[in-house]
Amino acid sequence: MSLSVVSLRSLLDEYSEEDVLKDILFLFESKDCKGTHSSKDIESFLHNKNKAINFENQGISRTYLVFYTEEEFIYLAGYFSIANKDLQISENNFNRIEKTKQRMFQEFGYESDKKNFISSAILLGQFGKNYNVPKGLENHQVVNGDELMASAIEIIKEAYKIIGGKVLYLECEDHEKLTGFYERHGFAKLDVQRQDDELLIYMKKLSRI
Repeated sequence: MSLSVVSLRSLLDEYSEEDVLKDILFLFESKDCKGTHSSKDIESFLHNKNKAINFENQGISRTYLVFYTEEEFIYLAGYFSIANKDLQISENNFNRIEKTKQRMFQEFGYESDKKNFISSAILLGQFGKNYNVPKGLENHQVVNGDELMASAIEIIKEAYKIIGGKVLYLECEDHEKLTGFYERHGFAKLDVQRQDDELLIYMKKLSRI
């Protein structure tokens, strides 16, 4: 088994948008963890031409597709997207963060004119595994989340070398399986004030990836 990471940009440079959608992106299917509702967003980002493809064309984000190859089999195993987007925390939320995390944030952030705390960052905006496994691979060891995260981190390392930044962060639903996964990969939760339906923020230092 081998994994290869292909940028959506390179596919769009070679093929039409319609062919990329029909032949590759529409093959992706996500699945919710029990008690979560994010799979539709993860699918929609690839399936909706106004999202992944449009964001690519507008330079808002970069999407990478992870392909699984084993002998005659090749399929889209998952994908992730990243963006150069500052992490901003309001003054009220900053004051609610525990002191050790406040000090850490002050090391690589600054206070804006509006009293928000801002840190230059890379956003891991989308991250998803494809549950549409081709016939013939059902009994094989297919790609897991750890392998997808390893692929994402390699690309993020390259981005960090080129554009810099202090923080890698992401947003996720408040679900034990999701939060446990990100914590196991070294992300720490920011305890900021939020509405019941708002996502959690997880972050880690880019210098430690």
